[in-house]
Amino acid sequence: MKKLATNLMVLFLGTIVLFQMETHAQGVYRIKNYDSIGGEESTDNLTKYDKIYKLFEESDNILSQNYAGAYVDDQGQLNILIVDELNEVINYLESFFSLDGVVFLEGKYRYKDLLATQHVIDDYIIEQMDKKDFDSGIELPELMDYYPSTWIDEINNQLVVRFYMSDDLTLVDQAIDLFEKEFGKLEYIEYQTRSELSSSACATVSPGMSLDTQSFISNTTCSVGYRAIRNGSEYGFVTCGHGLSVEGDILVGSNHIGDVTSVMYGNGLPGDASFVKLKANNTCDNAVMYTSPNLYLFGSLGNYAVGNILYKSGGTTHISSGTIQSIHFSDYITFNNTTYYFIELISASGSFVSPGDSGGVAYVKHTSTTGYVIGITTAKAPTYSLFSKASYINATLSLSSY
Repeated sequence: MKKLATNLMVLFLGTIVLFQMETHAQGVYRIKNYDSIGGEESTDNLTKYDKIYKLFEESDNILSQNYAGAYVDDQGQLNILIVDELNEVINYLESFFSLDGVVFLEGKYRYKDLLATQHVIDDYIIEQMDKKDFDSGIELPELMDYYPSTWIDEINNQLVVRFYMSDDLTLVDQAIDLFEKEFGKLEYIEYQTRSELSSSACATVSPGMSLDTQSFISNTTCSVGYRAIRNGSEYGFVTCGHGLSVEGDILVGSNHIGDVTSVMYGNGLPGDASFVKLKANNTCDNAVMYTSPNLYLFGSLGNYAVGNILYKSGGTTHISSGTIQSIHFSDYITFNNTTYYFIELISASGSFVSPGDSGGVAYVKHTSTTGYVIGITTAKAPTYSLFSKASYINATLSLSSY
């Protein structure tokens, strides 16, 4: 690949960073950290990633105007995509944390535009699913039978709209044409097809432990997520929402350990979860099942980024993991012949969950024996798995983890 290289030296607060800028054929500039001398000790890349996103959300600052995404690569390096005004963004970010070792890439599309377009498309999909009127011929509502999912691909700086279609390529083309008519031909939308998504079904209990459930919806199996307190007084834990109902019984073997007191499951919601209030003399600890050596979860929620390894513990497949692909993933989930469209999920590479894992804790490692909760297991597809964010679960169900 042909490259043109120039050097850019930036001086700030006693730290000299020499960047090498490479121009690639596709017109994307990679600005690599070439050398650094001095400067304060670098903070954790996940903390930086989390801070960057909070700064992006907080106000119309120089970062939010030019931010195109970020991710952590296979070497643990934090990569930040910037559309324009690189020097100004560097100076702005450096006022919050050290940029030692951070890699800047030139992105093409602003993150706020990708996110705004995703929200518009998600709202439209939710509206069509609420109508459930697919009898108008080969028009967009009928094609909604194929339930597209949407997600922001930060590594490739694009919004992905992925349809489930059979082998009928004509329907694929029609779906894409109709979406382009509805939302315009936007360069940053990548249309894809995928295989059908299926939901993974859902004493002292521990994260990942298998549970049996009894409710008027169904009797099924799920897994323990993470411990929490509801409304400051109900002690219990989080698990999946599909297949459960308020006042549903939760059992370990034949032992009735608790009851469902709130459920988060429905069209347009940011996740699939429920809270189980433990009965007297039952507890939930923070020791993750099936880990060796034993891994314990901190009470506070963890930071995570695209490119991090997400681990899950569940009653069926026990410990498994995949690389986080997106932290803004929208998709449909079908359970008991009922389909809903969920937003703000986490997607990870690989179909590494199975029925019975639903609700099981999802976490990132801090050390070999400690980790941070980031969510719970929700669903799987042939090439990826989906997880509901603990932050949205806690906010929606009035929970606090501990």
